[in-house]
Amino acid sequence: MLSYHEFSYELFEDYSSGVIEKVSKILDFFSWEKIVRIMLNLFGNLKHNAVCQEHLSDIDCLNLIIKLQNRHWVDEDINKQLDNLFEFFNENQQVFSSIDKLRK
Repeated sequence: MLSYHEFSYELFEDYSSGVIEKVSKILDFFSWEKIVRIMLNLFGNLKHNAVCQEHLSDIDCLNLIIKLQNRHWVDEDINKQLDNLFEFFNENQQVFSSIDKLRK
């Protein structure tokens, strides 16, 4: 719920807390649809924040989304969320993985 509010972005932007990295590990290992839906909502809320985009790029969110798309989901909302996130990250992949980011 916090990810809907801009005041919470600094928590998600903090590399030392590793919130986005921990969430991605949860998504990678758990198949419970309620948890996956919540985590995908989190990614959807954070994708427009520049620092969080870097975090999502660092954890290779696009490959995680592709991996999740290959699973069978009963809840069609999860498939829609995955498709939306895939489109966003696929369109913006070059921006996230630029050589400048690697230098930084």
